[in-house]
Amino acid sequence: MKAHKRQPHSALLFLVVISIAVKGQQPSVPKEGSHPGLVQDVATADLGDIRRRAESGEEAAQVKLGVALQFGLGVDKDENEAVGWYRKAAEQGFADAQVRFGNAYANGTGMPRDEREAVGWYRKAAEQGNAAGQFLIGFSYERGRGVPSDSKEAFDWYMKAANQGLAAAERKVGLAYARGTGVSRDEAKAAEWLRKAADRGDAEAQYALGVAYEQGSGVPKDEREAIRWIRKAAEQELVDAQLRLGLAYEQGTGVSKDDKKAVELYRKAAEQGSAEAQLWLGFSYEAGRGVPKDDNEAAAWYRKAADQSNEHAQLSLGISYSDGRGVSKDEKTAVEWYRKAADQGLAWAQSKLGYCYADGRGIPKDVSEALGWFKKAAQQGDAGGQYNIGVAYEYGAGVPKDSVLAYMWFNLAAATGHDKARDAREQLEQEMSRGEIERAQDMCREWTAKHPK
Repeated sequence: MKAHKRQPHSALLFLVVISIAVKGQQPSVPKEGSHPGLVQDVATADLGDIRRRAESGEEAAQVKLGVALQFGLGVDKDENEAVGWYRKAAEQGFADAQVRFGNAYANGTGMPRDEREAVGWYRKAAEQGNAAGQFLIGFSYERGRGVPSDSKEAFDWYMKAANQGLAAAERKVGLAYARGTGVSRDEAKAAEWLRKAADRGDAEAQYALGVAYEQGSGVPKDEREAIRWIRKAAEQELVDAQLRLGLAYEQGTGVSKDDKKAVELYRKAAEQGSAEAQLWLGFSYEAGRGVPKDDNEAAAWYRKAADQSNEHAQLSLGISYSDGRGVSKDEKTAVEWYRKAADQGLAWAQSKLGYCYADGRGIPKDVSEALGWFKKAAQQGDAGGQYNIGVAYEYGAGVPKDSVLAYMWFNLAAATGHDKARDAREQLEQEMSRGEIERAQDMCREWTAKHPK
């Protein structure tokens, strides 16, 4: 069975860039409920004096002593004792302690994890007007932790905290307006709230505002303003911002094209564990853009991303094994990586896996399996998969011979610029009647209507 050969490796670039978006990933309890400034204060404080005041019942000192014990600042780390001091202050009604005690329940710090108890303590703080408590109740409703998931309740609590000027809450309100979660979608209000948070230095808000300018969402489209805000976020080590700024430098979007700066930014994000950045750094090494060409480095970065289940990296690593670039040539291992990516639904990987089955490369030849994977890819609009399905119908390989269906699949693939499909279609036309061609074209229109891009 004839099969579609692979495209140049660099063709992955376009497939990946369109998948990068705002992620906003957070830990179980976001940092906004942790008061990092207090940790810095305690690190330079007189702990002897703090302990004396804590033992005399002073709530603020009890919290500071708890912080010292939780993080091992000047004393041996002891989370159980830390939580005990938070409890003493929380039971006296000290709002900051109630938030910290709630965090201990939420994270299982010094006690069994209990999200319902966590929300109860957040609520006590929130009812005193504590912005962090209000934020964390909103977070709990957003994620359905300790309370049923409820986007409207989440928005209302975020708004309470935002109205007190908590930057993280302002960002959450902005994102809620942008997405229409818990409130009617309003891109202008989204940008307004994101700007409030961004002006206070919130890195995720700066990034989201930059994306808004990039897309013209709620603000006039402005590439330079987009870059200005994304750069601010990148300077705060926000991984998504570093990656997006790197892409801007590689593509010359809003900045002068500079492959070296792109690589520098990819590396910063990659070293923080970003699979997408590891992938792009691998692309850079493979192509020799911004760094000397180095297939070994490319494969190493692809592996880091592939091990995090990034499907594009899995495909790239499979291609590296198939071609013997940066790793020893190993068709069997290539198939294993293609399958991982194909199982995640990546069309090109499905087409590559189909080719391996069709040609018996790295796996026993199996026309039926090949057709199954080509079909999966073809249904997603992959031109290679469509071409190979057309070949199967043209020659009756694993399916009944059918010129009409062969023409349909060749025609679909040719429409996206697949040269071999175009040539095959033109050759097949010479053997078909006008009625058969018109029927095949009707089938193309029906398929396209059912599979809009």
